[in-house]
Amino acid sequence: MIRDFSKYVSSGRSRWERSVPGIEQLRIISTADGAEQPVFWLAPSGDRDQPVLVILHSWSAPYTQHAGIPFAMWAQENGWAVIVPEFRGKNDDADAVGSDLAVQDAADAIDYAIAQAGVDTNRVYVVGYSGGGMMGLLLAGRHPDKVSAVSVWGPPHDLVEFYEHARRKGLRYASDIRRACGGDPRAAGSAQVECLTRSPATYLESARDQAVPIFIAQGIRDQFLPPSVGAEVFNQLAHPDDLLSAEEVDLFGRGRVPGHLSITTETYFGDGDPAPVFARQSGRALLVYFQSSHEMVYNASARWFASDPQLGNRSSLANVARSKAPM
Repeated sequence: MIRDFSKYVSSGRSRWERSVPGIEQLRIISTADGAEQPVFWLAPSGDRDQPVLVILHSWSAPYTQHAGIPFAMWAQENGWAVIVPEFRGKNDDADAVGSDLAVQDAADAIDYAIAQAGVDTNRVYVVGYSGGGMMGLLLAGRHPDKVSAVSVWGPPHDLVEFYEHARRKGLRYASDIRRACGGDPRAAGSAQVECLTRSPATYLESARDQAVPIFIAQGIRDQFLPPSVGAEVFNQLAHPDDLLSAEEVDLFGRGRVPGHLSITTETYFGDGDPAPVFARQSGRALLVYFQSSHEMVYNASARWFASDPQLGNRSSLANVARSKAPM
């Protein structure tokens, strides 16, 4: 398990090629505007069709971000295919930040992957951290037919809300959002409409209606996003009987677990991982809060994917023992 991101925050092609032998850099032509977008592609191995792991880069990095390497190494050890799309690069201009172009880039990459020999088209697993989590939710909401399960870690889901938080905290993400949406989105108008069009919150009901398995995880001390975001995403996906109340969401947002709530389902966290502090399952939505900040726990996603979440057998870890963890 990687708890120190300092070794993985940089980007570059050479480390990918050293760490994941056989990975290729390809270019895929966007079906939206004809622009070429680079991807990393690793073909599956073995004598049967294998899942494909779609690794999404975060807000401030391109697809060569080293944080995705441990996932690719784990997938390769288990014979899975890997695709790592570039979706207009860093989230710092109008072509990125959840735009139609960016979402289509990720969708086109999935289409490329499932067209390749040896790929199991019924096991398209998507993982994203931070801005990559936002794209994962966009894929689940806008293209639920293309994804089998999505694991997201600290994902922005409402760009108007994220803008307000980033501006209040003095984070540069506010200027990225303002530039992408064409102005301050807090007031009614074109900038707000544009931000909502780019926000996963606008589309999550489609993911719920199509029963896309989604693992939402967030550190209870997240310093970049309000910790309430995980609960808000969960509430859009959950059955009405399982919703968290406004008071509970507010407490999560202040970094506190309501005293009457507990862990009531499998979390997929294990020895050496940060301690889960709350977990709830509702339908195909799983929410886990854990004792950390804006962080990702590689092994938890790996265990969840290995459990075949699209089959709904989350109560069993029988398959996990046959899949190696990232590290």
